[in-house]
Amino acid sequence: MHNRRIAYVLALFLGLAYTAWLFPRRLLFPVNYYDMAAVDDTADHIIGQRYFLLDRWEWPPLRAHLLRWPRGTNIALTDSIPLLAIPGKIVKRILPPGFHSIFWFLAVAWCLQPVAAVYALRSTGEKRLLPSLSVAFIALSMPTLFYRSVMGHEALCGHFLVLVAIGTYFRILRGSRVAMWAGPPALLIAGLLVHPYLMAMVAAVLVAAPISCLVRRERLCLQASAALLTAIAISGGLALLLGYTEEAGGGWGYGYYSMNLLAPVYPAGSTLIPFFPTLIDATGGQYEGYQYLGVGALMLCLVALICVCIRVPKRVCARHSGLIVTCAGLTVFALSNYVYNNTFLVFHIENVPQILQSFRSSGRFFWPVAYLLILGSIAMVTRRLPTKVSAAILLIAASLQFADTTALRNKFRDHLRKPERWYIDRERLGPLMERSARLTVWPRYECRGNVVWDPQYLQVLLLASRYGLRTNTAYTANPRPRGSCRAADIVGAPLQAGELRIILSGDAVEGILPPNSRELCRQIGHLTACSPPS
Repeated sequence: MHNRRIAYVLALFLGLAYTAWLFPRRLLFPVNYYDMAAVDDTADHIIGQRYFLLDRWEWPPLRAHLLRWPRGTNIALTDSIPLLAIPGKIVKRILPPGFHSIFWFLAVAWCLQPVAAVYALRSTGEKRLLPSLSVAFIALSMPTLFYRSVMGHEALCGHFLVLVAIGTYFRILRGSRVAMWAGPPALLIAGLLVHPYLMAMVAAVLVAAPISCLVRRERLCLQASAALLTAIAISGGLALLLGYTEEAGGGWGYGYYSMNLLAPVYPAGSTLIPFFPTLIDATGGQYEGYQYLGVGALMLCLVALICVCIRVPKRVCARHSGLIVTCAGLTVFALSNYVYNNTFLVFHIENVPQILQSFRSSGRFFWPVAYLLILGSIAMVTRRLPTKVSAAILLIAASLQFADTTALRNKFRDHLRKPERWYIDRERLGPLMERSARLTVWPRYECRGNVVWDPQYLQVLLLASRYGLRTNTAYTANPRPRGSCRAADIVGAPLQAGELRIILSGDAVEGILPPNSRELCRQIGHLTACSPPS
């Protein structure tokens, strides 16, 4: 008991110290939330959460009615972390203007990462202090976590949920009724309310428990299956209730946003092997499949593989056959229907079910496999090698992993400490928005998806979130165009009372402007803004 407390306390202290070093105070405690600029996906997360907090309660409960008015937008589709947005809306009267919890979640995720890793390792039966500290250091030095943080995918940094799911799997097999009945629903609901991809990964890990029980022919199989089915039913019902399925499916990208076969060992971003500065990408979208494990993790996997070659752990394989099946399935799904080894196409399958497009960024699904490889390697090393030898290997591996991610860690820290700049003239646009009730943006993301590469698009919506303007567009997952996508119908229509119309690309609509454009429209930076006389 005492050793367990020490392990968790040290892991939490490590996470807190790490987070305090990474995160600047201005990010978590800004003087004015509205002064903070953002770009890319981070801006989209903030926009969705702000509009959700500004709006009244709608049905489904996660809908922000004013964003992409009149239909509204479900903030689950903007990755705005409903787990924090819902309680935030309940207490919004005491929150400062413009508040959002996106960076708060990112900080919490980093704090909980080492604690969850210790929980997962101890659940395997390895309860010694040194292995616990080693896995905490390695978990905080995962290249994929730094990579997602720099990309602005804050919700996807909730890797601690995957680690807790792995620990819950092992505790279910040990017969823990708390883990069996409370763990799956709590994890699936938390995953759903953070990011659906994380929920799917958690579900895949938990499904391994009844499979392992079935292969082992244990009576526990029926209870584990019933508990998991109950949890899936509860979380599935909640997803329906909250409107997650409204725009599910459709789109494209499965096979494009995949993982390369070499991704886990290809040292892109490595400090110790700085000869591969760019990502391995055969499709143009395999940046989503960035899966480099790190030198320390690869060293552990290599030592564990040697231990396996000396003596094949048939009993362990039989006991955890469910995990083996899950890892194989997740790896195949991550590789997708177009499997590349570097730039060489190994094989492909043309026609795949359309439902796979719901998780089109399949390259992400190797994350549970990566953590299981690390946890399994640590367990193998500590059990098969003499104590002093295994201790030395763990210390070396943790040190190498920490050193190997120096460049990524510094890049992330610089990313957090360098304030984003405004690409729009908010001093001139702000007064126009303040006296308007409706914002029409052209081009709409629903009509021209590449508009999100223009930082002005999301920053216009970010500024609009200050005033709660009804917008005609939103950047969401799997958008379905509704309404006209003709520039003449949107840009050339007469201005309505209270409308502010912003045109991002003048070249694309040359000669198409609303009536009386000379009196109503003006150039503000690179934007054209049209509004009725005040």
